[in-house]
Amino acid sequence: HTYSLTQPPGGPQPTKIELARSTDYRLLAPFRSQPEPNSHVETGQVWTGLKIEEHEGEVTWSREYVVKPDAGSFGLSGEVRLQVCNANRCVPQTTPIGKPPPSVLPYTTMSAATPK
Repeated sequence: HTYSLTQPPGGPQPTKIELARSTDYRLLAPFRSQPEPNSHVETGQVWTGLKIEEHEGEVTWSREYVVKPDAGSFGLSGEVRLQVCNANRCVPQTTPIGKPPPSVLPYTTMSAATPK
């Protein structure tokens, strides 16, 4: 599992997605996840009483943006910082956003809105 973008402070590290700034597009909304994270209040010894938001299995994060009409061809770049966890431990991981190697699935899916 991994933790949500909105994981409250005081517990596990939330996932962070950072895009490089560009004048070629304008972001319209915050990232959202599909599916939504599972949420529960921790009852264990470490984060007792803290709301935990985690994703099990696959998750896709998306964010809408508007591309400027004169942008031409461009790509998004940045990075995803998350923890990949099992029942015993979490391993921090940083993955670049951009063109991944063919054997790696991207962690993010970007959707474009057309300018009005």
